[in-house]
Amino acid sequence: MHVGFECEHASLWRNEIERRDREIARLRAELRRRAPAPPSSDDRLDVELTEREREVLDLIAVGASTQEIAEALFLGVNSVKTHTQSLFRKLGVTTRTQAALWAVRRGSPSRSRTDGATAPDRGRLTSR
Repeated sequence: MHVGFECEHASLWRNEIERRDREIARLRAELRRRAPAPPSSDDRLDVELTEREREVLDLIAVGASTQEIAEALFLGVNSVKTHTQSLFRKLGVTTRTQAALWAVRRGSPSRSRTDGATAPDRGRLTSR
């Protein structure tokens, strides 16, 4: 009986992860459909973000709070703050609004991914 419970529990987690992946893919497609504004001369076009920084930036771009990002990515709040400060430094921005604008202008920093991976669910953020 214990083994059956573990299998059922794993199945529930897989279903939740698949649901989250589908929702993130939908949100990323929505971001890509937006016509990006031409970058200004001071925008950094050659920025290399880590996968985690791209995930954090995607969530910032849809208005997620630090707590919501932590929950969506299964991270601690301080880890999210560290990733946020790192990507701010790389983008040359100082606010979440500037970072979100940078992401939206490019359709999403994760649009160039070729591995098919997606970030975790943005939960209630889909209605914003």
